[in-house]
Amino acid sequence: MRSTFLLLRTPADIYHAHDVSGLPACYIAACLRRKPLVFESHEMPLFERPLSELNSSRRFLRTILALLLKRIVPRCAGVITVSPPIVEEIRRRYHVSRIALLRNLPEYREVPRNNRLREHLQLAASTRIVLYQGNIQPNRELDRLIHAASHFEPGIVLVIMGKDMKGTVSQLHSLIEQQGVAGQVKILPPVPYSELLTWTASADLGVTIYSPDYSLNVSMFLPNKLFEYLLVGVPVLSSNIGPIVEVIQKYDVGQIIASLAPEDIAAAINLLLHDKEALQRMRAHALTASRDELCWEKESPRLLQLYAEIAHKEC
Repeated sequence: MRSTFLLLRTPADIYHAHDVSGLPACYIAACLRRKPLVFESHEMPLFERPLSELNSSRRFLRTILALLLKRIVPRCAGVITVSPPIVEEIRRRYHVSRIALLRNLPEYREVPRNNRLREHLQLAASTRIVLYQGNIQPNRELDRLIHAASHFEPGIVLVIMGKDMKGTVSQLHSLIEQQGVAGQVKILPPVPYSELLTWTASADLGVTIYSPDYSLNVSMFLPNKLFEYLLVGVPVLSSNIGPIVEVIQKYDVGQIIASLAPEDIAAAINLLLHDKEALQRMRAHALTASRDELCWEKESPRLLQLYAEIAHKEC
């Protein structure tokens, strides 16, 4: 209610709700002020986690929110989301007439390749780095990568860099010790986003290894890290997540693995890091694709077009 009162005290021509948490307050304000409402969803709403992980109170809350979404979303002047399958699923579930695909693309800039991670970790210059960047949380299945590390060829190091969520880092450190892979796996805290890409640019391979069976959202998502890897020319190894596969195959910027068994993940990493010609080709393709298409400067006109259409309709 507090956020609703704040919104009502703030003059606006269009209300923009950022994810489900902001939608009810924006909806009330938009209705009372008779203004259009835009709903922006960075996930498939309410399907980020499987039901098996929700306690009874969270299941009840999800049921209530599902009813609210069925009422509110069809009444939105526009909806924004981040991947083609989520666009289609929202359209199917909520019968939305105006929905815009707006991927989480970074602003374009040139970032020179460097040795920042190797220098920080005091690794040999010849060390090949596999990087996971992003929140370190239970549903990122980082344990698969740690189990895979015991099968890495010499000179390959996995770096996990990001914010610790729900004590996951402590659990991963225990697993690293248990598996005896302290030399092959390093965990680093997050860095300011303004610096992130300079760290990313020192990796040889970026990973997006998730099980598509974890949740409906995971099977459809298109994470920021994919485009951050590509912007600095880091090829990507990914599991079979539809929207990620589409990007990798369209631009030839990485490889897809079908099996998530640790030994198969390691085999794919070893093989790809051995193929210097393929890595160089993918690196060049990633840099070109980011400059020409996969950057915010190319994506943002979709947002402006959506707002222009809504404003024109209101006139």
